[in-house]
Amino acid sequence: MKKFLLPYIKYAGLAAISLGVLLFVLGFLFGWTTHNWFLIPCLLLILAGTITHVVVMKKESKY
Repeated sequence: MKKFLLPYIKYAGLAAISLGVLLFVLGFLFGWTTHNWFLIPCLLLILAGTITHVVVMKKESKY
């Protein structure tokens, strides 16, 4: 199972960012943007995805 998921780990950060942005858009469309209980997890998803993506890209880079 570990070998199966290992090639997709490098996309986990981008997936988290995409999910956070998608939730922000859905929240805007449904009018949930006035509630912090919705905005904070979306923001945390985007921040965690950004950090994950940078760390993974830095590990894979030669420089």
